[in-house]
Amino acid sequence: MSLLNILTSWKGKRLNEDAFPDHDRYMKKQRPDPSPKSAVPNDDTETKESRCKLNRLIMSNIQNQSSVDLSNGVPRAQLTKNIFASGFIDYIMDNLREHGQNELQLWSLGAFLFSEPNIERKTHSISCHQQRRLKNWIRATVLEEMAAMPSAFNFALNTPPFRTGDRKADWERCFYFLSTGQVVQAAELAQQLGDDALMAMLVVHYQQDDTPLDIHEAAEQQIQYWQQEGVFDNFELDRKRMWYVLQGRLGYVDDLKMVVTEDLLWPQTILLYALYGDRYGHLPSALARYELLLSTSQQTANLHRLRTLKRTEKIPPTCLWYRLLLWWSITMAPDAFLSSTGARPDLEFAFPLRFRWLLLLHVPNMLTHPNKDTWFADWCNQLFQDGMDYMAIHAALYMPNPTFWIKDTLPNRLWDKEHYLIRQLHIPSPWILEAKAVHAHRRQAYDEEIGYYQELGNSQLHCHAILHRLAQFFTEGYEAGKVQTYLEMLSIHFLNDQHVQSIVASISRYQSLLASNNLDQDARLLELKTSLHDLSSACHSIDPSSLAVIATGIFQQASTMLDQTYFGQLLDTFSAEWKDNKTMAQVLTPYVAYATTIDNKKGFSTNPLDASMITLKTYGRLAFKITGYTLVSVTAATALIWQSYHWYIEYQSRSPASLNYKAKQLLHGAYFREEIARDYGMAAVYMEQVLRVALEEQKLEEDSMDIIGLRLRLAMDEWRAGNLFDAITQYTLAWKSLMEQATNEGSDQPLVSGLQLTTAKYLGDLYLRIGDKDKAEEFLAWALHAVTSMEEKAGTSNDDRILSVGVFCSLASLYARQRQFQLALPLFLEALKRIPDDVVEESKQKDDNTSTHPWLCQKAILQNQLAETLYGMGKKEEALGWAQASLASASDGLATYATDTQDCRECGAVAANNLGRLLELKKEFKEALDYYKQAQLYASTVYDSASQEKYDVNVSRLEQLVHSDRTATTADLVLQNTAPAQPEPSTKSSWASWFSKKM
Repeated sequence: MSLLNILTSWKGKRLNEDAFPDHDRYMKKQRPDPSPKSAVPNDDTETKESRCKLNRLIMSNIQNQSSVDLSNGVPRAQLTKNIFASGFIDYIMDNLREHGQNELQLWSLGAFLFSEPNIERKTHSISCHQQRRLKNWIRATVLEEMAAMPSAFNFALNTPPFRTGDRKADWERCFYFLSTGQVVQAAELAQQLGDDALMAMLVVHYQQDDTPLDIHEAAEQQIQYWQQEGVFDNFELDRKRMWYVLQGRLGYVDDLKMVVTEDLLWPQTILLYALYGDRYGHLPSALARYELLLSTSQQTANLHRLRTLKRTEKIPPTCLWYRLLLWWSITMAPDAFLSSTGARPDLEFAFPLRFRWLLLLHVPNMLTHPNKDTWFADWCNQLFQDGMDYMAIHAALYMPNPTFWIKDTLPNRLWDKEHYLIRQLHIPSPWILEAKAVHAHRRQAYDEEIGYYQELGNSQLHCHAILHRLAQFFTEGYEAGKVQTYLEMLSIHFLNDQHVQSIVASISRYQSLLASNNLDQDARLLELKTSLHDLSSACHSIDPSSLAVIATGIFQQASTMLDQTYFGQLLDTFSAEWKDNKTMAQVLTPYVAYATTIDNKKGFSTNPLDASMITLKTYGRLAFKITGYTLVSVTAATALIWQSYHWYIEYQSRSPASLNYKAKQLLHGAYFREEIARDYGMAAVYMEQVLRVALEEQKLEEDSMDIIGLRLRLAMDEWRAGNLFDAITQYTLAWKSLMEQATNEGSDQPLVSGLQLTTAKYLGDLYLRIGDKDKAEEFLAWALHAVTSMEEKAGTSNDDRILSVGVFCSLASLYARQRQFQLALPLFLEALKRIPDDVVEESKQKDDNTSTHPWLCQKAILQNQLAETLYGMGKKEEALGWAQASLASASDGLATYATDTQDCRECGAVAANNLGRLLELKKEFKEALDYYKQAQLYASTVYDSASQEKYDVNVSRLEQLVHSDRTATTADLVLQNTAPAQPEPSTKSSWASWFSKKM
């Protein structure tokens, strides 16, 4: 029976070809690409040629769809049509193909989202019809993405939904149809495979209209019904996944032992979340659910969520269409979580510049980036740099204030189409004349600059242009005739300007001085002073930079016309007069520097070559001093930093006072390798050298407390480096010294007794590690006696309690390995008694939610060891109770401690596995399976692959037993006379060896 001839129970109407009107009409606004490019976007493939071609196409259409008017003397442009709604968008997308599929899909989605009129008025409402069209677009895009990806399942893209006979493969293909948006094919194949309910719900969800339906609830009710009937567990894996998708459960599901979207590519993942992530099909809420899953700020200790996060495919950060979809969702229907992340500005900035510019033209109020107004200038600058000068000017007319950018850009070139600027773009003529003048000034074509400013009618700029030309004569070669011409021009055009006339008088007097050859030094000095006075009187109001250039030229000429004495008088005069005028004072700086190099102006010369040599020597000596000071400073700073680092280490870890400087420096090196750049093997080398210096060079006593402390530290470094025998050697030497101390000074020494106890405990642990159980028992028994004696004489601090528990556990582990359970049991119980009862309250009172020692994790370990010890003694019921208590303590530890929970996780996995094994022996297979699954979850969080494989084997074996038991019950098979199979021996490694690694 065909899907198109089915009556839906919810809608009450027959489905036919008209039931999917939006499927083809609203799929996408571009023709399919016969050779799709990679779905992984690469933004570096765009060349300047392709960029210019596309940008030119965009601006050409913009020019045809806009109008330009003058507003308060400023030209402004505005669009007459919505570019996204015009047929031109198809031409843009055709030209985008050489830019890659990534940007092509961005423009396709943009055309879909912004093609409606007055889009900004709908910022908080999304109709169901619009959502359905958008979901169809997403389905089509996902198919394009999948077609561009090398995948083993791409055969299904063009495969008709017919059964093949292999139900597992058929349901796998059906789930693939669903995850790639091919709902019709998935529904037809589901119907052929016999699941009419699934087919109906897929169709109803696909056809949702203005009345959203709660598909999640309907799917949940159907799953519960089948579970009650006992048939759901027999469904194929992908059939179950499809039902959980309809229920909206896209994360980890206990029934599947996997994440529903596991092994799916990112296009499939985002499609399932977008279409089925929300109960009522609300797209923004569905996307918010996916983003919430990936948010690092929402991390919790939930094991299911951690696995979901690990197994869910992430969308590439360069996927532009998803960024646009997410940004649009936040804008149109703000979600509490997505709005709080502040993601909108970052999403906007990721769009290509041309796309951002069009958004500024169409939906400026939807954009929230703080620098969005600068995108106008960025777009115009790109057009101008790519040679599209006139288009850049036109694009600038859309700016909120285009005046500055246009006036700043027009002088950058000569414009041969002035009529286009004036008539079509309405650029004011004065702007163009001013731009020509500035352009001429930059080319040092001062005569053209003067003419443009004269035509413009701006007297101030006209005057400045003439002064620029006059200043050029004072720097590039003085021509008296041409200078006179420009002086006459100033006299005629600025007859009533007193300051301009002062400049004319100053330069005229200077010209007369140059023409006179019979004047003495006094007359020349007087003429020069008068000329410079007239010049400086106008510098406060007229172009001081040009006047400073003219003054510099006059001073250069004066240095050759006057001798040293008279030139010095000229300098003194104007040094005082121009001290408050920074521009003119810079004119005197070189000459004052020459004059002050030698006392009483000795060595000062008006000869430029001599003056240059004097200055060169002065600055050479200065450079030598600076170089010397720099070397001394760097050396001193390096030495200070090196010594400061040693001071810091000494502050963190005090060295014994009996050690000399060399030994302390070596001790600091050991600290660096122990705490900062950890290398315990190298730290042991440092410690050996410290001991050598202390014993051989300083001749310290072997039995001194400083030497004992150094040996204990060396022994710990050797242990951490894996050198167990070397560690035993050093601990043994320290142990002998401590025993001699106790013998010589008396046994009532709290500090010595504490070190003895710690050393004995470590020696016992080390001997246990290398398999010498007799030596281990000798030292651990001594430590047990010592710790009980200490507890009787003095109170028990937290450190003493930690040490005491460790001693009891180590000795109990030794007896357990020897299978002397009757000796191990009381020791484990005594260790458990020493764990404080108020550890939870203590941890809650701390600000950082951590305790000084993870007692709950240690408690869980001890309870699990008690369970295994009792099991070894044949007391299975008691062992079951202790195992349950261990799992509860491990769970409490995870909830109590924010950090240092590794022991709780590992113990939880072992305890849960032990509970499963005990229940399996009692034939309670279903309960045992639950605990085996818990062991799986715990092991997955500690990355213990070996244990994980063992737990997976247990789960698979129990699932087969549960399934066979259920089948036998359904078929009324009675196997009372059949002997039950013996359970397989536990594959879990010994808890004793596991615990010894923790100590």
